Amino acid sequence: IEPIHQKRLIAFINHFLTTTVTFLNTFSHSVETRLEKCEGQLQKMDAALCILEAKVTTYDLLQLNSIAGLEDVLVATPENPPKVTPPSPPSPPPVAPVTDVPSSASEPQPNNATPTQTKISRDPQYSRFFRMVTVGVPLQAVKQKMHMEGLDPGVLE
Repeated sequence: IEPIHQKRLIAFINHFLTTTVTFLNTFSHSVETRLEKCEGQLQKMDAALCILEAKVTTYDLLQLNSIAGLEDVLVATPENPPKVTPPSPPSPPPVAPVTDVPSSASEPQPNNATPTQTKISRDPQYSRFFRMVTVGVPLQAVKQKMHMEGLDPGVLE
């Protein structure tokens, strides 16, 4: 069998290279167009999310006083930063010693909450999650956010 003529071989190789390069150029252009379209959609969604967050924050700050039970929640603003205080552990009830003679020293004292003990909903660490629930954020979403931040989601119950 005679070998393919050199000019014909070069023509085949040139044709293969031009069709391959044309295909790769068309493919890369198509992918680039799709990526630009996705980037544009992502930028639109990001802008819409920023606007929505601003509206929700403004709405939340303006409407916080109208929500029952949250009138006394501290709202964190640049002028009024939140105070981080860990919740105080519950104190065990006092135990009276067992004696036959009642004495005034052994009477159990009523377990009144001291001013240092606060409700968990007033704790700055948890207050924003309680606000999220009262504003209407789904409970599972709030619990997942609490779990992601290392807090106990069972507190919402």
